[in-house]
Amino acid sequence: MTTPPITAPAVGAPVDLPSSVRALAKARATLAATDATIAAIKAEYLAANAELFAQHDAEEQAVDDAQSVVKALALEAFARLRTKKLTAGVEIAMAKEYAIDEAAGLAWARETRRCLIPEALDVKMVKKLVAIEPLPFATVSEAPSVRIASDLSALL
Repeated sequence: MTTPPITAPAVGAPVDLPSSVRALAKARATLAATDATIAAIKAEYLAANAELFAQHDAEEQAVDDAQSVVKALALEAFARLRTKKLTAGVEIAMAKEYAIDEAAGLAWARETRRCLIPEALDVKMVKKLVAIEPLPFATVSEAPSVRIASDLSALL
């Protein structure tokens, strides 16, 4: 029994199932060989540059540590001075923080038919609404967030 041809083949592709399976197997083998070559090149590259990658990791950690110190000092300075522009490249931005009692909010939403997604509180809508009117189950406050300029080269 012969297999009927597959309709609408890709241009240049085999038209019967056995030939198509062989073409797939060949394409997979070619891809696997290329993947193996790329993996070998990557491994060789990583091994040849291990020292540079270790240096990069150490420098990245040093940047993270220095940034943590700057953020802590900036928040401390903001708490004392209440000024948002602290120094070149460092300023404070106020970010809204929401505290929502979801159980009480859901009861309120069911009662008022506002901010209600079927059987769930629409927290996104509550955040918008609490910004313009007080809600008995939600509060909004502002918390300082440190912003450090990405380019501090002018300070070097």
